[in-house]
Amino acid sequence: MRRLAALVAALAIPAVALAATVEPGLYTGKRHGVSMRLRVTESLHVDYRLRFHWSCNRKPRRSNAETKPLTLPKLHSDGRFRHVEHGKAKNSRGSFRYRERIRGRVAADSAKGRYTAVLHYTNGRVCKAHNIAWSAKRRD
Repeated sequence: MRRLAALVAALAIPAVALAATVEPGLYTGKRHGVSMRLRVTESLHVDYRLRFHWSCNRKPRRSNAETKPLTLPKLHSDGRFRHVEHGKAKNSRGSFRYRERIRGRVAADSAKGRYTAVLHYTNGRVCKAHNIAWSAKRRD
């Protein structure tokens, strides 16, 4: 039983140490047409701007997109964050309802994660970004 408790304590220490090493700062990265600019704020919230390509069921089939959160997700003690956002909006193509999810992990020198989103336009057009991988390096 003592060995099990020691093992659990040993596994928990690196997660606590990771959270202590994440300091406020800027992380940027670009890979395979996906661009991420992520900033960890003083209050350990995550502000990001993600640029990527949509896949749509009507022409144009691929279009550029950019997203940023309306409310900033909180960075958890293990360096991870998750955020789900949904609502209604308008753009140059018309009115739509949307749902987007992002999850990620921030370390002392890098950040990485995945993003998924769906837009349902009132005219029947549907645009999807499924499981887009993003990564970024710390910039000082």
